[in-house]
Amino acid sequence: MQSTPEAQSSDSTAPDFSAVLNVLRMCAFAVRKAVFEASAWSIAGTRAHQYRVDLVADAVAVDCLTRSGMDVLSEESGHHGGAAGMTVVVDPVDGTNNAIRGLPWFATSLCAVDAGGAVASVVLDLTSGTLYDAIRGQGARANGVPLATSSCEHVADAFVGTSGAPERAVPWSSTRSIGSIALALCYVAAGSLDGFVDFDTDVHGVWDYAGALLICHESGAHSTETFGRPLMALRHEARCSPIVAGTESLLADLQRFRTGSVRGDPHGDGRSTSLRND
Repeated sequence: MQSTPEAQSSDSTAPDFSAVLNVLRMCAFAVRKAVFEASAWSIAGTRAHQYRVDLVADAVAVDCLTRSGMDVLSEESGHHGGAAGMTVVVDPVDGTNNAIRGLPWFATSLCAVDAGGAVASVVLDLTSGTLYDAIRGQGARANGVPLATSSCEHVADAFVGTSGAPERAVPWSSTRSIGSIALALCYVAAGSLDGFVDFDTDVHGVWDYAGALLICHESGAHSTETFGRPLMALRHEARCSPIVAGTESLLADLQRFRTGSVRGDPHGDGRSTSLRND
C-alpha cells in the first residue's frame, strides 16, 4: 500500500511557490465569474458528458494559465504548451452534472505540477465561493484557515465519501456521494469526511483529484490507488481509482474493503457502476 506522510512544516529553504498559487487563485475566480455569466449550460455536442459551460470554463482557464507561462493538461481540451517546466492540471468544472441539475456541489480544480510532483493547488467551490488551497510543505487552508484531517482510526466509526457503487454492504458508519471528487477530498482534508473511496474503475482522470489530493496531503491525509497505479500520471488517457483517509489505519481498512470488492481485470471490459463526477 502506498501512503503519504503527514504534512510537512514550512521550510524556509524550500522554493517559494506563492506566486504560482496566486495565479491559480486568480484563474479559479475568473472561471467562476465566467461560469455564472454563461448564457447556456447545455450539452455542447462535442463529446459525451461535455457541456457548454465546461467549454466556457475551460477557455478561460487555459487562456489565464498559458498567458502566465504555464503548460496545461485539461480534462476538456487536453495538453497546451509543453516547454514551461510546470504543468497545471485543470478540471474547469468538476461536478457539471450537479450544476446542470441545480445541485450545489461543483468546483474548479487546478494543480500545478513540476518534476518533483504537485507544488500548489486550489479547489474553488463554485457555489459557496469557499477556496481550498495548498502549497507543498506549507499546509492547506480553506479561506485562509488551516485544515486538519479527522483522527478516525476505526472503519466502523467512519463517515466515508464515495464515487461509484460498492458491490456489497459497506463496513463504515455512513456514506456520502456528492458527485464531485474534488470537493469530497477537500471535505476529507477538513475532517468533515474521514475518508474517500473511488469504486469506479478506469473512469477518473488526474484532473478529478489532483488539486484536492495535494490539499489532503498537506492537511495530514494519506492516500493510495486501488490497483497500485501512479496517481499523478500526466497523461490524458490515464485513469485511477484513489482512496484517501485521515489516518493510516483507516486507509488500510478502506483499501482492504475496496480491493476485496473488485471483480475482474481493472483494465478489461468489466467496470464498476459509474456515478460520474463530470
